[in-house]
Amino acid sequence: MFGKCYELASLNPLSKTAYLECLEPFVLNDQLRTMPPTIAKEFITHFDEIGNLKVIIVLQIIVSLTNIMFGVNHSFNFLIFL
Repeated sequence: MFGKCYELASLNPLSKTAYLECLEPFVLNDQLRTMPPTIAKEFITHFDEIGNLKVIIVLQIIVSLTNIMFGVNHSFNFLIFL
């Protein structure tokens, strides 16, 4: 889902937007527990620009809980991008 797919989608602004919006239901349904920092930044920037803070907050909570459950000592500070 990441890597090559994102690389190809980011070549065109419309396909990049579509890619980022396709991630939204996976975040909201707790099916996406990790996200590379570069994609997370683009995801947050996009949803901030369109005014959808709900999905940003859900992503923050899911990643924070996943880090706690698996003993990861660091967490992305997603809200810093806002």
